[in-house]
Amino acid sequence: GQIIILIVFIPILSLTGVEGKMFKPMAMAFSFAIIGAMIMGLTWVPVASSLFLKPSVSKKKNLSDWVMRMAERSYLPVIHWACCHKRIVLGAALLSLLLTGYLFGRMGGEFVPTLDEGDFVIQPVLKTGTSLTKTIETTTRMEQILLEKFPEVEKIVSRIGAAEVPTDPMSMEEIDMIIKLKPKRSWTTAS
Repeated sequence: GQIIILIVFIPILSLTGVEGKMFKPMAMAFSFAIIGAMIMGLTWVPVASSLFLKPSVSKKKNLSDWVMRMAERSYLPVIHWACCHKRIVLGAALLSLLLTGYLFGRMGGEFVPTLDEGDFVIQPVLKTGTSLTKTIETTTRMEQILLEKFPEVEKIVSRIGAAEVPTDPMSMEEIDMIIKLKPKRSWTTAS
């Protein structure tokens, strides 16, 4: 059962682009956790069980015995029928496989759809040790050039250095320029 779960993660490990960056670490962590659990289950758990659990023979019937008997009574006829009607079972399996292939072919090709939010980010980095004053001057000049050369740009918001909350640490020579574009219908030089 755990190997089947690992097989499910193989397509996720082959993703590229944004999808790969988002989901590969999760798939790898989950896979390593399952592999670790399998190793523990095959090595340490049997040894610990033999040391700490002593077999006890109970003549008393309980609920789990009744549930297992009922499962066997319903499962054995189904297995017997499947063994006697191999062509029907194989045909149903093949039909399911073909239906799955058809549905897979009709699905979209992107795992995460492309988002067009009407803006993008430029992250220029100046030389290490650049002063705050020089960084502000350079950023202001970049903003002016973008606004003059590209009429599609509506506004630019820049952030320099570290934020108030240290979740995204940046040095004084790092800049985040968020460029908001006008609606596409009003573009003149780009399409």
